[in-house]
Amino acid sequence: GNGAGQLGNNSTTDSQVPVAVVGLPASSVSVISASSEHTCALKVGGVWCWGGNSGGQLGNNSTTGSHVPVQVAGLASGVTDIGAGALHTCALQDGVVWCWGSNGAGQLGNSSTTDSHVPVEVQWPRLSALPPGGSGPSSDAKEWVWLGVSALAIGALSLGLGVRRRRRLRSVLS
Repeated sequence: GNGAGQLGNNSTTDSQVPVAVVGLPASSVSVISASSEHTCALKVGGVWCWGGNSGGQLGNNSTTGSHVPVQVAGLASGVTDIGAGALHTCALQDGVVWCWGSNGAGQLGNSSTTDSHVPVEVQWPRLSALPPGGSGPSSDAKEWVWLGVSALAIGALSLGLGVRRRRRLRSVLS
């Protein structure tokens, strides 16, 4: 499906085969996350999103959709993970979780229900404040944050599933 431009190939034509994302060489991408309306990628130089943007989920301070990648405001470096929800997106940057987009159910985690078209900091412990030595669901502090974000319903179901998929993928690859 590509009705909102979520394939990033500067069209809204559905495709049954993989298509290249305009201006986003695969060699520069380290993480990708997709929802039904939009897609985001983490690449050298920041986070880039494309597709539908009715809730501001592209993070470029607008609600205008884009059929090609646009850079998320304020996340140019230090980002290590991203997760796309239905109408919002979250990213992990230097121990801080940032979310943007639709917030009617509090999914941005900033003690508000106001949408944000740019990243806002999630009110969650920073990585440095997490228990050392693995006294929780994982000794990996990054997974602690993502599991916590998912458990608090701040992130979308895709964030929680994304952690499990990455964990399964890691076990398959190792």
